[in-house]
Formats: sequence, C-alpha cells, structure tokens
Amino acid sequence: MFCFSASQQCGGLVGVQGGEQVKAKEEAEELLKHLDNELKGKKFFGGDSIGLVDIAGNFIAYWSVVVAEIAGIELITKEKFPNLRAWMSEYVNSSFVKEHLPDRDELALRLRTRFQKTG
Repeated sequence: MFCFSASQQCGGLVGVQGGEQVKAKEEAEELLKHLDNELKGKKFFGGDSIGLVDIAGNFIAYWSVVVAEIAGIELITKEKFPNLRAWMSEYVNSSFVKEHLPDRDELALRLRTRFQKTG
C-alpha cells in the first residue's frame, strides 16, 4: 500500500511548480518515511531476497530518481532516507533486476517528452 501511494505521490511532482511542488514533495516524503522504517535492518522488504513488495516498489527504486531529476528536485537522499537509499541500490544493482530495467537515458528522454506534452 505504501509503495503504491508513495509511487503515485512521487510521480505527481512533475508538472507542478512553486507551492504545489513543495506540498507534493512533503507529502511524498511523509510516505517515504514509512518505507524507510520498514527497511531497517533488512536488505529487501522481505529479508535477504527480492520479493513482491520490492517489485511493487520498482518505481521508487528506479523511476523516481529520473522523475525527481526531471522535476528539478532532490527527493530521496541518503541523509533523510538511509535505509531506502540502501535498498534502492541493492535492488537496481541486482543482476536479475538490471537485465529487466529500461535504459536510464532512454527512460529519461521518454519521460521528459511525455511530461512536456502533458505539462
């Protein structure tokens, strides 16, 4: 539930400016705190291996970094979310996940194009 809600909130940061963006970022950070707490002492949400919740959090682990870059903000920092950042690194660097993720530069280009059309 939190992965889905946080993903939606992170995606909502693009296309908004000023006070709306600040509010959206604060709301996303509030949800991300829950995920960070869930990861204390764990490599992945279920323990030592990737599970369904990790896969559900794919947007946060990979896409949200690109979305935040497009929005011109820093969202998930090591200082605010140390457990979440560690999980993100473990997840995206997993050989299984790596071979199924889209190319980062291509993803950024497609998302920029998409958000320019809708924004």
